[in-house]
Amino acid sequence: MRKALLTALIIAAAFALGSTPGSADWCGASDADNWREFASLYSAGSPVVPGRPTVYVLGAPWCPVCKQAFKGLQVRRYGFDARFIPVLQGGKARHVEQLLDLASDGTPQSLARVYLQDAVKPGPLSAEQRAFIAEIQLLTDLVLEDRFKRPGKKWGTPITFIFRQGIEVIHGQPNLDGIARALNSPPPQLPASTTRRFISAPVAPERSLAAVPFAKRDNVRLRILPDRTALSALCIARDQGAQAAGVVTIDGENWIVFKPYQPDTHLRLYGLAADFDLVKN
Repeated sequence: MRKALLTALIIAAAFALGSTPGSADWCGASDADNWREFASLYSAGSPVVPGRPTVYVLGAPWCPVCKQAFKGLQVRRYGFDARFIPVLQGGKARHVEQLLDLASDGTPQSLARVYLQDAVKPGPLSAEQRAFIAEIQLLTDLVLEDRFKRPGKKWGTPITFIFRQGIEVIHGQPNLDGIARALNSPPPQLPASTTRRFISAPVAPERSLAAVPFAKRDNVRLRILPDRTALSALCIARDQGAQAAGVVTIDGENWIVFKPYQPDTHLRLYGLAADFDLVKN
């Protein structure tokens, strides 16, 4: 596991099969709020219909249980929409290409190619887009390893998120019939797939920043992309400072760029500039 230069308050959440997390767990927020961020990652599957429950499945292209879950969803129509979030979690070169297919396409047809046909459709991705998807995938793996760490085990796919009044997290084979029976309350609002937007509109190179940022409050989040709904990776305490790599402006908001991971100094995280005091060098 790569060591973060930032001293982050990251508390691993341990979930039993089908358990419902309760109060504040990580970075001053409830589990439901924290896990909801995963819906902002690129995903593939049936279109999300407003007002219908949505189930998200973290699944690797090579994962046999993920394939079984997808096949089960093809057999009958359930009362929920299912989206698969592609993660690599190991795999071989072929699986990397399948992940790129799922990340760039996102349609039910892309899932069928990967999970039913074990195939891949080469997409018109540029080298820059492929590098972006690879970077986001590696960051997602790092977040997952921290969030889903369980004693004596590494995290594995599938992991199923059931969004309702709270949230349930299921490790391993999901019971689709049981999920359908449980989803009888209005679903919460989920973020759009903000990650997919950056495939076609990449983040511009950062501008220099001649200052050291210090968090103005506790529980300041560093995210994998410069977007308020993007997945959080690190949680910063009040008055904690860190060396910044620069700053970018997205939709009129300034985001400070950090590169906290060693040896992967190309991996970037973003903190909203408004959450930091800047002390000039």
